Amino acid sequence: MRPDRAARIEANPRSTPRDWIEGAGWKRLNLLNRALGEFAHGSTRTNWNVARGALVALQANAEADEEAQYTGRTHALAAMIFIISVECAAWVDSFSSQLGEAYRKVIRVDDAGADRAIDALMNRAWEKRGTPLR
Repeated sequence: MRPDRAARIEANPRSTPRDWIEGAGWKRLNLLNRALGEFAHGSTRTNWNVARGALVALQANAEADEEAQYTGRTHALAAMIFIISVECAAWVDSFSSQLGEAYRKVIRVDDAGADRAIDALMNRAWEKRGTPLR
């Protein structure tokens, strides 16, 4: 994300996670953001079963995996931890490429594999973008 855009989003007290996701060029993750938002903002209109179904749909081979219906939230959290870890690796590179390399060894991630995994998740989220949440 461009620093000027990040500064505008950060300065806006009404900014949302969606603003950061779209600003980073990750609009394809809108379904994941909305589904997690349903859990985070448990209003009386929230149908957690429908939101859980959206998280289940984001898993690879969810239709063929009998256990997928029980692992949607876990998968979503693991995916977010993975994405944050990869972003942290890029941030650590700004201090030292050697430190970034060491960090990647600790978290057992290589950039090419991480890019493929994140792209696959974003593509699944985009393919399932019509999944209802209410």
